[in-house]
Amino acid sequence: MHMNIHFGIRPFVCQTCGKRFNNRGAKYNHMKMHSNALPYECPLCQKAFHWELSLKQHLKSHANRGDIMDIMVGTIYEKQIEQHKLKKKQEKKRQLMNQIRLQQSSLVNSER
Repeated sequence: MHMNIHFGIRPFVCQTCGKRFNNRGAKYNHMKMHSNALPYECPLCQKAFHWELSLKQHLKSHANRGDIMDIMVGTIYEKQIEQHKLKKKQEKKRQLMNQIRLQQSSLVNSER
């Protein structure tokens, strides 16, 4: 896969516009352009964007406003909280699955 970059091989093709990519991730990011989904919204003017980076660049246009840092810090903090909650949920699920496996293996061993 990595060699595709060096050899100019672009096997991943956008079905909408025909643009070619050397990796699946680049094609995936490109496909966002064709969707109507704009998940990143400016908290100041409600303008929406396909990519988080575009929103961050847009926020710089509001730099002369005094409240921009408060909003950005709040948004980043909320995102960190959500990531933390997701991580904890995944850890609990993993622990539960391990407990189930242990119980199943002990049942199998006790039947022998």
